[in-house]
Amino acid sequence: MITDYPGTFCLVGSAALGLMLTPLAIRMARVWGLYDLPGVRKVHSNPIPTIGGLAISIATVVPIAAIALTSINPFGPGVHTSPVFTLIAASISIMVFGLVDDLVSIRAKYKLLLLLGACAMFCGSGGAIRSITFQGNDIMQLGDGSWPITMLWIVGVTVAINFIDGLDGLAAGIIATASGVLSVCLIWGGSPGLALLPLAWMGALLSFLVFNYNPAKIFMGDCGSMFIGFLFAGCCCLAQSHIGTTRGLLLPALALSIPIFDTLSTFVRRGILQRRSLFSAERGHIHHRLLEAGLCHRHVVMVLHSATLLGASVAVVSLLGNGWATGVVAIAFCAGLVVLFRVAGTVRARETFGAIRRNRALGRESRRHRIAFEELQLAFRDVNDFSSWWNHVCRSAEVFELAKMDLPLTRRDGSETVMKWRRSDSEIAEPTSLTAEIPVPQRRSGQFLRVSVEFSVNNGFLENAGQRLALFSRHLAECSLNELPETVAAQPEPVPSEEGEIPSHIAT
Repeated sequence: MITDYPGTFCLVGSAALGLMLTPLAIRMARVWGLYDLPGVRKVHSNPIPTIGGLAISIATVVPIAAIALTSINPFGPGVHTSPVFTLIAASISIMVFGLVDDLVSIRAKYKLLLLLGACAMFCGSGGAIRSITFQGNDIMQLGDGSWPITMLWIVGVTVAINFIDGLDGLAAGIIATASGVLSVCLIWGGSPGLALLPLAWMGALLSFLVFNYNPAKIFMGDCGSMFIGFLFAGCCCLAQSHIGTTRGLLLPALALSIPIFDTLSTFVRRGILQRRSLFSAERGHIHHRLLEAGLCHRHVVMVLHSATLLGASVAVVSLLGNGWATGVVAIAFCAGLVVLFRVAGTVRARETFGAIRRNRALGRESRRHRIAFEELQLAFRDVNDFSSWWNHVCRSAEVFELAKMDLPLTRRDGSETVMKWRRSDSEIAEPTSLTAEIPVPQRRSGQFLRVSVEFSVNNGFLENAGQRLALFSRHLAECSLNELPETVAAQPEPVPSEEGEIPSHIAT
């Protein structure tokens, strides 16, 4: 009977615990002042308690621990307990770290390092994905790539769930649905013991939704999203080795397609379009875009939950039938997701390809000027007087594609003049320019010369002109008149330059 199945106890028990523990977490957060405060990138306008993940994790772990303590082999024959318990322990450590992050805000790189460390623990216990299987046959042995692929999957899913946790009830509903798909896949595949894990956290999430649905009384926070994300991804790895890649990874991923696709588009947007940190805060996720499109909070959640349920339905249909029609349905669903993200504005193919071309062009220019900078540093060794120094500066101006350069000087008799350098008009690529004044140290007067420069903005890339300005300024600072030999004789009398200006001398 279904009541004899331990998974029923996990589902019902975790749900009951969640209903009891979540109000306690709300009360505790209010007493201790543990709130998620409103901010620029936040949707809520009032402080909300933010330690709901603590209630979720306790409600998930307690029923599993109760079954483990009362059963010799709680997860069924053929399932090694070491990777299962390591996964649970690693998830708890992630939850504790996430709780600290909710309270004091930890930098993203430290969270990533902890995730990688927890992944290494899990892989070392035997939970790594060893091979890719299809219809019961191994089609690829991963070998040395086993750990990297496993860690990439776990970190990717954990980050995806953390990213999607931006609206009331959104993340909890999506993960609960995907967990149901994973549970069905495990039971259908003959590993009902492993299904205890997803059933436990599904019950905890369903009870949490009672308090998290809009308007939310509590948030799961990073401690909840990272705990569930790590646990879900790790359980998929365990399932993959028992029921195959399709049922263990692909079908649960299909149900989790909204956060996965949102994460991929976020990395493209931040890394290529915006060229910023992949973990920097912004408001470009799918739920933010739908809100900006005019949908209200609840309607956005309903749209994304409906898409998740559709993905879960496709996964279950694919589980029941292995024909070509299920593959067509899955492809059609993925195409529909692309359309949804395109309409929301998170997928911008034309802008992305344009940004790739722009970034490659900027990269080539940056490398070319960096190499030229290093060559100019070496060439400065041959500079031993003012005249050769000015010639070297003019050569540097040519290399860094300046439009013009002016150097005001004061002669020894007190008269003033300006040394000038110009590029021919045909060599100036754009009329747009960037101007600056660069101070150049001079040893003898104890003051600074001030070089006025103008950079042409090639191809409209102001950033490229800024990089050239930075390199040229650094070169003048490192190869200034202070660096000339102490024994330099007094400069000769000025002679007319090609532009008709008289190159004057530095007052001694």
